[in-house]
Amino acid sequence: MSDRTGRSGGSGRSGPWLAVVLAVVAVAASLRSPLTSVPPLAADLDGDLGLGAGALGLLTALPVLCMGLLAPPASALAARIGLDRAIAVGAVAVAVGTCVRPWGGAALLVAGTTLAGAGIAVVGALVPAAVKRHVPHRPGAVTGAYMASMMTTATLAAAVAVPLATALGWRVSLAVWALPAVLGAVVWLARSRPGAPGSPDEPGPARSADPAVAADPPAPTGLPWRSRTAWLVTAYLTCCSVSFYTLMAWVAPAYVERGWSDEAAGVLLAVFSGGQLAAALVVPALVDRVRDRRAWYAAPALANAAGLVVLVTAPDAAPWVVVGVLGVANGAAFSLGLTQLVEHAAGAHDSARLGGLGFGVSYAVAAAGPVVAGWTHGLTGTYAIAFGAVALVALSQVLVASRLGPGRQVGAGAD
Repeated sequence: MSDRTGRSGGSGRSGPWLAVVLAVVAVAASLRSPLTSVPPLAADLDGDLGLGAGALGLLTALPVLCMGLLAPPASALAARIGLDRAIAVGAVAVAVGTCVRPWGGAALLVAGTTLAGAGIAVVGALVPAAVKRHVPHRPGAVTGAYMASMMTTATLAAAVAVPLATALGWRVSLAVWALPAVLGAVVWLARSRPGAPGSPDEPGPARSADPAVAADPPAPTGLPWRSRTAWLVTAYLTCCSVSFYTLMAWVAPAYVERGWSDEAAGVLLAVFSGGQLAAALVVPALVDRVRDRRAWYAAPALANAAGLVVLVTAPDAAPWVVVGVLGVANGAAFSLGLTQLVEHAAGAHDSARLGGLGFGVSYAVAAAGPVVAGWTHGLTGTYAIAFGAVALVALSQVLVASRLGPGRQVGAGAD
C-alpha cells in the first residue's frame, strides 16, 4: 500500500519499517515521564524549594507551553536539517533538561523543565510525520506502539516517584527519567547518520537534495491556517490536551488533600497512566480497519465526561475504577488524535504541517489548564470547579468528532 507520494509503505528507500517502529518506541519512552514524575513529589518540592500550588501547576504547565510554542517551528527545523536529525535533536534536549533540572534551586528546575519541554515539542510534532513517511500502511498500529511506550514509562514514573525519593532522594527520583531520553537520542542519532537505512543521506537514486522532504513533492512550508480540516483536528487535540494535563497535574494532589498518603496518590496517578497504556495498546490498531472513525473519536470523549462527573460529584466512589476509566478515555482520545495527524494528511510533509498547527495550538491552550486549576483551588479550596470545566471540554470534543468524517485531508489541494 502506498501513500499519496507514491512511496511504498514499509519498504524501499525508507529502509526496514521495523527499524522505524523501534526508533519511534525508543524516543516515545521519554515524552511523558519527565511530567508524570513531578506531581507525586509535590510535597518534597514545596518543602525544599518553597513551591506552592500555583508554582507546582506552573511547573507542569511550562513544558506544555513550550510544546505549544515550539511545535510549529519543528517542521521548519525538519526541513532544514532533516526529519530524523530533528527528532534526534529533540531527544537530546529532553535528556539534558531532565537530567540537570533537579540539581539546583527553583530556577534550575524551571530551566531544565523548559528545555525538556522544548525537546518534547520537537519530537512530539515530528514523530507522526515520520510514521506517515516510513510506515503509511499501518499508522494506527505504529501510533499504538508509540503511545504504549510513552504511557509505560509515564506509569512507572508516577508509581515509583515516591519510593525512589524515599530511598534516594527526590532529586534522583526526577533525574532518573533522563535515561529513556538518552536511549531515544542514541537511536535517532544512529538513524540520522549518513548511510543509515532511511537516513536523509542514504545513498541511492531516490535521494533528494532536500533531506526533510526527500520523497515528497514540493509543498507549502507554512502551517495550514486556512484549512477547516486542520482546525477540526486541532480542536480535537486541544480538548485531549486540556483534559490530560489538568488531570495529570491535580488528580494525585486532590486525593492527598482528601487524606491519602503521597505514595497511594502516586499509585492512583499510575492507574491513570496505566489506563492510557491499555487504550494505546488496543484502540489505534483497531481503527486501522475502520473507514469512518467518527464514533471512535467521540466514544472516549463521552467516557471522559462521564468519569469527570463522578469525580466531581462522588470523589470517594470507587476512585481506582473512576480514575482508571479516565485514563482509558484520555489515552484512547489522544492516541486517536495522533492517528488523525496521519489519516487526515496527504503526505509526510503535510502531516508535519498539521502537527505543527495541532500541537502548537493545543499545547498552548492546555498549558493554562494546570495553572487555572491550581488558581481556582487556591480561591475555592476545591478541585471540583476545574474538573467540572474539563467535563465540559470533553463534551465539546464529541461535537468536534462528529465533523471529522472520512475524506477530510490537509494538503494536495484538499481541505
